[in-house]
Amino acid sequence: MQNELSVNEILVVASEAAGNEYKLIKGKTIMAQSVLDTDETIALCTPYSKYHAPQGMYWADITSVQYDILNSYDTAIVIFRLQGRKMVILHWNDLKELFRTDNMRYSERAGNHWKVHIHDDGRIRVGKNSNSIPCKIVQYTGKQ
Repeated sequence: MQNELSVNEILVVASEAAGNEYKLIKGKTIMAQSVLDTDETIALCTPYSKYHAPQGMYWADITSVQYDILNSYDTAIVIFRLQGRKMVILHWNDLKELFRTDNMRYSERAGNHWKVHIHDDGRIRVGKNSNSIPCKIVQYTGKQ
């Protein structure tokens, strides 16, 4: 068994849980979508992070493109895939309040993006924003 959850594993579990298939968004490797019978649109974003022991946390990037895509759906969920086959699941509306333009970063590879810090003590924050929200890191067992 590998040490990280694949995007495909997340899509299978999410599809089974929702009773509706999630498919990758064209041109995106960690973003998927589904449309319910009610025509409600749902987006999933599934970034990955290794554990950074000296800092006692995981961190992943959310790009400005991903931010805009998540905002364009009726419902959006972010599932952080963490080293050790762990994950954190958050509703986008709960998380996006932490994203501010003054803590956005830029790099050649990622473009405009934010660093999302997932701490061992069950809190998540974005960039240098001192505000945080609670989160629960769960071990993926392969069972619903």
